Amino acid sequence: MENSQFEVLQDVADKLKSIGVDYMVTGSVAGSIYTLPRMTRDIDIVIKVFHANKNIIIEAFQKDYGVSEDDINFALENNLMFNFLHNTKFVKVDFIVQKRTPYRLKEFERRKYIESPRYKGYIVSVEDLIISKVDWAKESLSEQQKNDIKSLLRTDKSIDEDYLKYWLNELNLSEIFNKLAYE
Repeated sequence: MENSQFEVLQDVADKLKSIGVDYMVTGSVAGSIYTLPRMTRDIDIVIKVFHANKNIIIEAFQKDYGVSEDDINFALENNLMFNFLHNTKFVKVDFIVQKRTPYRLKEFERRKYIESPRYKGYIVSVEDLIISKVDWAKESLSEQQKNDIKSLLRTDKSIDEDYLKYWLNELNLSEIFNKLAYE
């Protein structure tokens, strides 16, 4: 990840913290923090956003980012994502509206606060990142997701295997996980 992406990541985390909005970094950026960095085009952040707090989010970001209230409303109504683009660094941030399923609520509850030289803030747990990558890859069996999953499994020796197996089974992802992780 480039320095400008880490600068934007930290800026977003600081802004969300300052307005009291819960979040966690996920996707390739989270993978880069846990394992070897790889090129990514955007920053993925799961966010607890509702119609009730969207205006404070808009106010916090509109000076430095391209912000569309219509995009946020659409994302809220359809449980999707919206994005902001930093005005000078041209880094895109995808804000994923937190899903209210039992698994996604548990995933958010398990997020971790980390402090590293390049980022201080909340990040998805390794186990939940693996589960998400399996879910993202279930249609395509993406080689990149496969490599990411293998790298995460090799890098972190403290993976809660019982938790991982439980949710892979609950989400009907065990077979796909085995193809991606062990073939």
